[in-house]
Amino acid sequence: MVDVRARLGFLVGALIPILLFAWLAAVTASGGPGSVAVIPGRGNDRTPEQELLAKQDRRITRYQRRIDALTKAQAEGRAGQPGGVVAAAAPGWVGEFPMDPVGDDWEPAIAADPSAPWVYVLTTRYGAPKPCAGNCPTPWIALEVSSDGGATWSAGRALCACKGSGQYDPIIEVVPSNGHVYAAYMNGFNVMFVKSTDHGATWTAPVKTYGTVAWNDKPVIAMSDDGRDVYISWNGPSTGDPWIAQSHDFGATWTQRKLIDSG
Repeated sequence: MVDVRARLGFLVGALIPILLFAWLAAVTASGGPGSVAVIPGRGNDRTPEQELLAKQDRRITRYQRRIDALTKAQAEGRAGQPGGVVAAAAPGWVGEFPMDPVGDDWEPAIAADPSAPWVYVLTTRYGAPKPCAGNCPTPWIALEVSSDGGATWSAGRALCACKGSGQYDPIIEVVPSNGHVYAAYMNGFNVMFVKSTDHGATWTAPVKTYGTVAWNDKPVIAMSDDGRDVYISWNGPSTGDPWIAQSHDFGATWTQRKLIDSG
């Protein structure tokens, strides 16, 4: 006669490892506590949606590492610099100093007016208070302006304290003929365009450059001498294929064109 209790004990003992493995796999795939999301495929095998998820996951991971490092440095009293840089400047240079001695700034972009002493700097600022309430970006793009060729600078302020997710990858240029300032940045994975006609004192509302393209990354900007024709290149879906967004009305409206189709 078969011992029913022994048979049940054997079945339970065999099922527990299988159920535990299945639970761990489900938690990992769903992004549960302590897990890392698994993105199917790799490189050219990924669909645009999978590539977007992978990029978002990498950016969130980088962001969290930077915030963790800043929090640790603040707790240990190591955040920021107590004074200016004291190393001697190379011949022809006047030295250097931090843009913000306590700010956690990344991805700097700089532009200078070719016919006036105006200079502009943008950075991605981590770990700072949000520049507006509610659904306001973090990190956000910080702007500093110099009207005397870089000798003195304004306090850092938000390029666009506008609603949305984190802002990244700033780029800035000066229109050669009139000194107007054009800038682009990423709001999440969407490249936005703004401009200023008063040396960075005020800026237009952000304009979408991407049309219906699913996501964009790593913008670069250029324009005609009069600023009418504006071009912003960025990487798009299908393994980062290069695109050009172009405007022929001073950045008011945009069209998009894919330059290379590799996937």
